[in-house]
Amino acid sequence: MGKDELFSGAISVGDKVVFAPLNSSKVGIYDVRLDSFSTKETGLGNIGAFRGGVAVGDKVVFAPYGSSKVGIYDVKLDSFSTKETGLGNIGAFSGAISVGDKVVFAPYYSSKVGIYDVTLDSFSTKETGLGSEEALFLGGVAVGDKVVFAPNNSSKVGIYDVRLDSFSTKETGLPEDDLRDLNFFGGVAVGDKVVFAPYNSSKVGIYDVTLDSFSTKETGLGSGIRLFRGGVAVGDKVVFAPRNSSKVGIYDVKLDSFSTKETGLTGNGALFLGGVAVGDKVVFAPSSSSKVGIYQMYG
Repeated sequence: MGKDELFSGAISVGDKVVFAPLNSSKVGIYDVRLDSFSTKETGLGNIGAFRGGVAVGDKVVFAPYGSSKVGIYDVKLDSFSTKETGLGNIGAFSGAISVGDKVVFAPYYSSKVGIYDVTLDSFSTKETGLGSEEALFLGGVAVGDKVVFAPNNSSKVGIYDVRLDSFSTKETGLPEDDLRDLNFFGGVAVGDKVVFAPYNSSKVGIYDVTLDSFSTKETGLGSGIRLFRGGVAVGDKVVFAPRNSSKVGIYDVKLDSFSTKETGLTGNGALFLGGVAVGDKVVFAPSSSSKVGIYQMYG
């Protein structure tokens, strides 16, 4: 993670897109209607504070990464606050997923799933039994009452059942050579499938929730080059945010096909980290880029 990686994740609330502050002391806010950018000071400094976020009503909840606190930005009030986790600054979580009034944080350098209850303003955890030093999962997505975590430095997909408060895994079956650090970065749900963005993997990862099965789709772009960080569902397609790639990645779930779209930018650095769909546009969070990325799907 470079110190120039300002934001990590894009969250849509009304006509605004909120960017989670990673190595920035400010929340980033892009107004789609006005095509304007502004910020909100957190008061926490440039500490690699948060990685990912999710909207719950008018609030955006950020996953604590280099901070011991959950970050909360109220879009309506334009205010920022925090909730202490009691876990310390340990890079614990990477990714936030909402299920009802709960926000679930993907365990990264933590043996625990993090759970923030928005209604009660309380924080709790669920033990995974997987250890705390493996950089396990990078983001995830909700499918019904379950949260599915993207396997990073793990051979297993992580599954947290919010209703049952239980944690389980699904073996990917990837060859040992494919189990490299930073395999996948983020998950996107399309129907009963969860699609994982290829990061250091040459393959798109696909977990079928109904069949409880894992498969892959080759991209043809090579492995170990930190291609994409996160994805966004637009209809039957998943659009991947380009990180160290000059191309937007597009996986068509219905056709089981992969394609790319040239950005015109040099794919040499942490360009974007995460994105969100706003109408027929996909807005990418600027990481080392000085620009918000906007991909027009149609027209």
